Amino acid sequence: MKRNCLLIFLLMFLVACTKSTAPLPEELPDIPDSVETPAPDTVETPPADSADNSDMDPVELDSAALIDDFEDSSRELSNAQGGAWYSFSDNGDGGESVLSPHEGEEHISYEAHGYNSKGALAVDFALDKGAYEWEPYVAVATMLDGFDASDFGGLEYYFKGPYHRLRVELSAVKDYDFHFEAVPASADWQKVTIDFAELFQEGWGEEIAFDPALIRAITWEIRGKTGDEGSMFIDNIQFVDSVVCELQNDMFIREPMLPAILDYGDLTVNTAFNEQVIPYLTKGLNFTNWLEEVKFDGTWKFSEKDVRRHALQGFMGLRLPIDLDLYVANRDSVVSGHAEFAVEDELWELLDSFDIWTERHGLSLTIDYHQYDGSFNGTTAVDEGYRAMAANAWKAVAKHFKETTRKDLFFELTNEPDLGAGSNTISAEAWRALAQQMIDSIRTQHPTIPIIYGATDFYSLDKLANEDVLDDEYIVYAFHFYDPFIFTHQGASWSDMGNTRNVPFPYTPEQWSTEYRHFGVNKATPSWIKNEYRNYYGRGNANFIKNRILKIKKWAHEKQVPLICNEWGAYQRTVSNESLNNYNRTMGEIFTELDIAWQVWFGVFDEEGNLLPGLGESLGLAPR
Repeated sequence: MKRNCLLIFLLMFLVACTKSTAPLPEELPDIPDSVETPAPDTVETPPADSADNSDMDPVELDSAALIDDFEDSSRELSNAQGGAWYSFSDNGDGGESVLSPHEGEEHISYEAHGYNSKGALAVDFALDKGAYEWEPYVAVATMLDGFDASDFGGLEYYFKGPYHRLRVELSAVKDYDFHFEAVPASADWQKVTIDFAELFQEGWGEEIAFDPALIRAITWEIRGKTGDEGSMFIDNIQFVDSVVCELQNDMFIREPMLPAILDYGDLTVNTAFNEQVIPYLTKGLNFTNWLEEVKFDGTWKFSEKDVRRHALQGFMGLRLPIDLDLYVANRDSVVSGHAEFAVEDELWELLDSFDIWTERHGLSLTIDYHQYDGSFNGTTAVDEGYRAMAANAWKAVAKHFKETTRKDLFFELTNEPDLGAGSNTISAEAWRALAQQMIDSIRTQHPTIPIIYGATDFYSLDKLANEDVLDDEYIVYAFHFYDPFIFTHQGASWSDMGNTRNVPFPYTPEQWSTEYRHFGVNKATPSWIKNEYRNYYGRGNANFIKNRILKIKKWAHEKQVPLICNEWGAYQRTVSNESLNNYNRTMGEIFTELDIAWQVWFGVFDEEGNLLPGLGESLGLAPR
């Protein structure tokens, strides 16, 4: 994240940290088998600011706690504590987002823009992803170096404008994983109150305990999608001694509702192929956050010592996510027809190393084409040049392993086909057509090597259960599973749940609350997530999970094909170890009973690759 310290002559607007008090219905809605996860909320653009401040409550400002009230007639670009105001955006990393003074002003406006005052910080913004890899963003910030806020319990400000993240940056955080709280959009002036005790990091960096004495800056960051634009106003920013939150009673504490287990009778898959592949694929793990994200540069994040460690822990299989087309020389020119297809040697160095290491230490190997950079999308999925390139990539890998005698080597066509596609989604028809083209390419080199296939919508078991089998008898069918989502993804910033915590598994009334706040849920949390919390009394149990998985097992029995769940787990950042073990034990028992192979994605290891306490036993691993 590169900062462009543009001096700020601005003005702004948004929302309070009060909790929702909307009345709850007497009866909750029926709990469906699954909940479709909608797209994240978009940036809302409020109407133009109004000059009428007549109905605004007066603001009491404490000079010792004041950060800025924007009433300085000298228009100095510093806060009340002497720290500078500045801005930054995605521009330094390929983005094209724009942040500018409100309505072309050159300075902070002092006429009818503030909350019950003249002055306020005001900016206009327009988001444009450009070549930036992630969500486009703009931000304004103010420095507080040298100011000791250890006597304060929080801060408050008045605002109107878009959804944003309020970040309180500590000098001890060196990797940009700052503490934050999400704040929802508001068309009217609102008071936002931030309780320091409720701030959490997003989770990708080193965990640092929050210490107000180390505050060095406060940032208001606007994220969204290309095309989002609007104005933001901020006023009367100050520290507060303490934050008192009134009870909202916005949830119920209910007795657990355990659904009856569905009875489909005998679901055995009686094929020699199923008997061959399930023992090899089950009790597996993924080597994550490496080759699916970046091209190999000679640095081994995982090596033979890691393969050996996990084999000794009792794992039986390794899934290696890797973006294969990063190793197609001049890929884009190949796609456009202006270059011949060729594979760079780094790919063979990687694949041969893991082939040797896994065979040496008794682990199966799945080569997972994990498309991550967004080049595979709804447009390229139907582009003949792209399809030929992707199919030829698999043909090259199959040719490379043509002489292998391993029965525990697997080719996974493409992980979650729509993973990097964004809004340019891939249709099921386009993906199946490309998948068959990939299979046909592989079969020109290797007629029987096992191939793994999953459906669109992130390997949805619901989508797979509505498909027919592919035209090949050596296919293992895959799905991913992260239900119940508010348990498995609590603390996960990439799913709008970075502040969430305290969700137990299984659900018990003794560990539940009438307050969203207890779970890190606030007004900015998307409504579908809140609904999941309110229905957790019926979803946070083994019966609900088993019934979900029985749906796809019934399909597999009807088609007589093997199944693998090669991504599942619970993010361990904020979950208790007891609940983590309960969940993993439940999942392992269900997979074993239903004869489904599994490979876990996260929630199993510490930073050194050691099993978390109790995880080996809960997963049923047999140390070697």
